[in-house]
Amino acid sequence: MRWESAESNRQDWKQTTSWGVWPNRHRQTAMRSSLYQGDRDLLQIADVHICIYLPRTKMGKTTIEHYYASDVQEKIGLSPAQFIELKALMGIRQIISREFPKSEKKTALSLMQIYGSIEGIYAHLEEISRKAVRESLLANRDLCDLSLRLATIQTDCGIGFGL
Repeated sequence: MRWESAESNRQDWKQTTSWGVWPNRHRQTAMRSSLYQGDRDLLQIADVHICIYLPRTKMGKTTIEHYYASDVQEKIGLSPAQFIELKALMGIRQIISREFPKSEKKTALSLMQIYGSIEGIYAHLEEISRKAVRESLLANRDLCDLSLRLATIQTDCGIGFGL
């Protein structure tokens, strides 16, 4: 595979850059594609043409789970776009571990399922009953926005590829 940048003629782009190129390429051509990766962050690029295969080990046995966009919705309860925001909310704890509750994954998932987006959560902060969660979100809006930027795989990176 050869990588080409719109900004330069570099052909040595890191492999992680390809995750952002794949979705747009496959949406344009309507080709089906499968990505095998252990990183759940890729669920944000799942759609009707792109299936993410994730290994899962339980009790010493490894199985492979597949996720199209509909599977992300069914298994996690969020769309791939909402999954990005879930990862951003969960990222807050990694940055400010003492201020966000230990059950950050369940809390973040619950907030996303109730309010639909980070903007929705912040629009309804006063409705969040857990004081520690409400105060942490209020005090760390900038970190939440940064976490969202960091969690988002860029699909508009201006890189094309040829086979």
